[in-house]
Amino acid sequence: MEIQRVLMKALVVTMTTGKRHVIVVKLLVMIVHCVLILLCLTAVLTDEETIFILLILIDHRAVELRVLRGGDFNFYEGWRRAGSKLLLRLLYKRMSGITILTLAIGADFVKYLEKAFESKRSYAARHGYTYIQGGEEFWDRSRPIPWSKIPFILDALGKLPDGAIVWLSDADVLITNPMLRVEDQMLALLPEGKDMLMCIDACGHINSGNVLMRNTAWTRDYWRRVGEQKELLYHIWWENAAMIKLLETVPNDLAHTEITNQHKRFNAYLRGLSGQPLWEPGDFLVHFAGVYDVKEMRDLIQKIQAGFVPRLEM
Repeated sequence: MEIQRVLMKALVVTMTTGKRHVIVVKLLVMIVHCVLILLCLTAVLTDEETIFILLILIDHRAVELRVLRGGDFNFYEGWRRAGSKLLLRLLYKRMSGITILTLAIGADFVKYLEKAFESKRSYAARHGYTYIQGGEEFWDRSRPIPWSKIPFILDALGKLPDGAIVWLSDADVLITNPMLRVEDQMLALLPEGKDMLMCIDACGHINSGNVLMRNTAWTRDYWRRVGEQKELLYHIWWENAAMIKLLETVPNDLAHTEITNQHKRFNAYLRGLSGQPLWEPGDFLVHFAGVYDVKEMRDLIQKIQAGFVPRLEM
């Protein structure tokens, strides 16, 4: 945090100049604004415990630095500089603390699903989220690849502050409406006091393809225990089966988890049981669950981006 201390010192200097050096004050404020905006965009303002919000309040006599934690920004009024408002918006996006995790292992997998990954990268950039794509550095070769999500998740959770919001999204997920926000599509469904959001999918099962989590001691412990369910290593649903087992057998795990049937809101499919709503244009995303051929996934992505509405047989 050495850079932040330097900036604070610079701001103190500007405060002491007062009316005598108005031009110097304005110049220093402009420089500090530019540096802070750059730091904000590159996420340097985040440490392991919290994301600081730096607010610079300007008038002709002084500069005041406030370091806040929170989201109440009703004091927009009275700000005299458009640059300060821009800085505040950028910092607010950093403060949101939403991280998207996607694991992609295998050259062909990465190659043919690049458009899906790009949809998440651009989506995260649009909304100020952080996108982390894990690769072979997390590959546990003693297990089927889907189990490698667990060391990837635990590594990310261990680096994020407590309370951070994390969206775990499978590699075979394509964002189709980037205007929709995680806060509205998912976070709004996660009640206070619960740490994980899952859904019953269009096929009638609890699915782990898109899971929202709060980074808590329970969440980290839950994922560690998911990885310990070795009797399910070769289950057709892999770690998803282990997650379900714990939810069914450990009452405290179920108490921490919100399970919704609103799958179309954040885990829409191209196939499902009769009467279940399926993906259509305008939906947040599409999950190619049950499609195991990466070339078929690539073709489905191309059709969707060309304006078609494909359907798959059950």
